[in-house]
Amino acid sequence: MLQFTATLFRSSSFTAGLVCLAACCSIWYFIGHDKPKLLTAIDARIVDSMFRLRGNQETSGAVVIVDIDENSLKEHGQWPWPRDLLADLTSRIYAASPRVVGFDILFAETDRTSPARFFDRFEELFRQCTDFAETRRALQADIGFDPDRLLGKVIAGGPGVLSFSVVSQNDGAKEPTSPRPTVRFFAEQDEIAALPLFGAYRSITNIKEISTSSSEGFFNLFPDASGMVRKVPLFLQMAGSTYPSLAFEVFRVGKGLHEARLVSMKTDRTGSTIVRGVQLGDSF
Repeated sequence: MLQFTATLFRSSSFTAGLVCLAACCSIWYFIGHDKPKLLTAIDARIVDSMFRLRGNQETSGAVVIVDIDENSLKEHGQWPWPRDLLADLTSRIYAASPRVVGFDILFAETDRTSPARFFDRFEELFRQCTDFAETRRALQADIGFDPDRLLGKVIAGGPGVLSFSVVSQNDGAKEPTSPRPTVRFFAEQDEIAALPLFGAYRSITNIKEISTSSSEGFFNLFPDASGMVRKVPLFLQMAGSTYPSLAFEVFRVGKGLHEARLVSMKTDRTGSTIVRGVQLGDSF
């Protein structure tokens, strides 16, 4: 036994490895989940290097990105496009029978190119025209002259998932708004409230004419201290409710599932509640 111990400590590289491992475990234990900024920055750089060394990975081909690129803008004009054009694009995508379509576009305002609103802008000019009021009412009632309603009708007819944006700080909005919850979370309310989820003050949602999809998710990006985006939260809390990200909702709807379970646990050292993960059907 004495000979084995002496041999062990004569092996300088092995000894150094044991010392480094013990030191790292000790540092991690005392720091817990709240790493100092220096260690966080070093950890992020190491992860970046690992991804660069790994290189690009072959994709499954199951995900198709419909990109509004420079060629699209040259053909159809500047952005934002009229909503009837987006309705036609959505119809073509739905015709290909996708399992789910995620819209990373926010329709927070009405379409200013809408023919139904044309007469509102030039009301004084047309006021003297015969049957002006009746003609305007007829046009505004016709969905063909209201691109917002047309797009909303098309989105409602397929497996679409819309987006919304969140404002993290109190920006003085008189009536903070929240989107409609679209996924049921199995967990006690007190348990969910104790989870260290990202918090938001209010949301910026789609107008009601377009908010016709069965599901919505936030699509904000949250850069770290270096200004890069390395993580995207799957959930956030707002006005006492838990909301999913666009990525999570696209995955959930694509799987045809309706419920999720947030799995939490309490740490032994501090007793705080942390998120272990989320159970969605057979996936964790």
